[in-house]
Amino acid sequence: VSVRSVRRDGNKAADQSEKDKLISEDPEKNPQAVLYSDLDYNTVLKKGLRVMDSTAISHSMEHKMPLMIFNYKKPGNIRLAVAGEKIGTTIK
Repeated sequence: VSVRSVRRDGNKAADQSEKDKLISEDPEKNPQAVLYSDLDYNTVLKKGLRVMDSTAISHSMEHKMPLMIFNYKKPGNIRLAVAGEKIGTTIK
């Protein structure tokens, strides 16, 4: 997603998920799992959060392109994301 967005002179990339926000780990295995609203690229890389591969995260960081992770199956979320509304997790 980030590579395509950079090639098209995009200013934000979105990654659709079936989760509402990025989660630190599987909440079924660890009830103390954390839901993230906002993160920076380095935190994603250091914690090894599996939002997308590390090359895509590094590429987005290099080009200062924010990422939005959101649940694409929730009705209206794609429209909200395109409109720039705060949904899901933002990584910048």
